[in-house]
Amino acid sequence: MASSAFDKSFFVGESYQAVYARTLQTMRLCLKPGTTYLAASGAGVTLDAQLYPDLGYAEIINGLSGVSPVTLGVTRIENSDGKTKVSIKAPYGIQSARDGYRSWLEYWSRGGTSCKSAEFQVAPTIQ
Repeated sequence: MASSAFDKSFFVGESYQAVYARTLQTMRLCLKPGTTYLAASGAGVTLDAQLYPDLGYAEIINGLSGVSPVTLGVTRIENSDGKTKVSIKAPYGIQSARDGYRSWLEYWSRGGTSCKSAEFQVAPTIQ
């Protein structure tokens, strides 16, 4: 997904592999990939995660499957001069939904573990 700009980038104090593993684990628990999101449409939650240690980055892409697959969020975690840079984007939906979803992606990549809101428009508290 390098062809599209990210909405936000920030640095975290752990190795990119640790951030990737922790973020992926939390996203699997919260997003429940494989479950049906919209029963009438048959759209299922997808989570595609790739670690590229030879290139120094990882990427987690989540969305909905179905007749017209949709990417809801992209989290890129990379080694940037010995620091871990996280870049996120939420490319789909109305602005308030994208803002809320982007907040969840940031929250999880910073170490948050809550899944409180099934309505991801409600943003978590990011510290």
